[in-house]
Amino acid sequence: MKRARFFYGWAVAATLWLTFLLTTGLPYYSAGVLIAAMSAEIPIDKTTIGLGFSLLTIVWGLSGPLTARLLNRRGLRFTVVLGSLILAGGAGAIATLVHDVRAFVLVFGAAIGLGIGIGSNLPAQTGVTLWFERKRPLVMALVMTGSGVGGYLFPTLIQRVAAMPGGWRTAWLAVCAGALVSATIAALFLRDRPSDLGQWPDGMEPAAKDGSSGPGAAAGLQWTATDAVRQPAFWQVLLAAVIFSTPIPMIVAHGVSHFQGLGHSTSEAARAIGLMVLMSVPGRVLGGLLCQKFAPQRVWAAMMLLIAAGLACGVDASTEGRVLLFAGLIGLGYGASIVCWASLTANLFGALSFATVMGLMVPVTLLLTSVAPTAAGVIRDRVGSYAIALWACAAALLLGALIIGSVSRSGGLRRAPAVSNSSKVTMEEAGGNA
Repeated sequence: MKRARFFYGWAVAATLWLTFLLTTGLPYYSAGVLIAAMSAEIPIDKTTIGLGFSLLTIVWGLSGPLTARLLNRRGLRFTVVLGSLILAGGAGAIATLVHDVRAFVLVFGAAIGLGIGIGSNLPAQTGVTLWFERKRPLVMALVMTGSGVGGYLFPTLIQRVAAMPGGWRTAWLAVCAGALVSATIAALFLRDRPSDLGQWPDGMEPAAKDGSSGPGAAAGLQWTATDAVRQPAFWQVLLAAVIFSTPIPMIVAHGVSHFQGLGHSTSEAARAIGLMVLMSVPGRVLGGLLCQKFAPQRVWAAMMLLIAAGLACGVDASTEGRVLLFAGLIGLGYGASIVCWASLTANLFGALSFATVMGLMVPVTLLLTSVAPTAAGVIRDRVGSYAIALWACAAALLLGALIIGSVSRSGGLRRAPAVSNSSKVTMEEAGGNA
């Protein structure tokens, strides 16, 4: 009996999980610990911390069209390797060259932001979209857990490394080493698309898919950037992405300070942020499972309500139970929302256009959410509380749930010109209009 050929998409998914863990879970979620260790030598106030995170988010966002262009022109493997090397260079520069707060903000925001932008979210999501159709939401969810697992494990590890000889500089060198590992495994194991190995998405030829429609039906369609932005559903998805994403960089930058101000110890506050990140892992799996059974837009609306409830719990979280509820609800809702965003975009616009469309959405999303850490820091420094910022985000999430819940299953999209599954996607429009 002839043995079934191994579907290489699973190796791609495993590799993307690990590179996502190292390019986002390590540098981004450990940044608060790294900055706290640096502050003993380089004074950094809360507004400056917020500014650094905002600059990182802006650069991360602006890299979206460039990342999409690299994915479409040079492929998945090249893009992840390049992003990882840029991240390694930025971390190494902070470890060896930074001696004042201005230099830190510049290198942290520009180099770390660019490395994360090119090497993490969009390549991971695009890789899954190209290699999977029927199992796309679940595989997307599993790959997206990489940053959450890293975000839970690495801050504690980095804190220990920062206590070693060399202090925070040694810790940044550890970030550099992690990025170099990411570049190495991406170069060795990633492949750009199934056709490169004579395979099909999901490992099944089209005839073996029982004529399935749904997400796979759109996989052979190509949307230009101009066509995409003319669709009302594009703007609904984009607005929902901005709304659900906004609280997270604010919490990462200021969550510890907020809970300290409510009377909790530093360790309790740090555990709360770690729990939020950890709960995003089952949240992503939950989102993938639900999106397999229900329309992603409906699932997404429910998850945004969950995040809003978590923020409300955290405004005056005087007890440990409310702190844990804050972290759990936000983590679950945020993790699931990430998967819903990618799944809905892939369903509406198809696999061949995924990088182009997400390459348009990601910059706008991150640019707008980049304001949150700085704004929250300014509010805290002026009025002595983060409550206004938390309530504002909760109210926006209620509106976002209504907006995304109203997207129809088809999105009301006009069909784009059909292209061959084997053809290479181009993104002249997205690159030219960025």
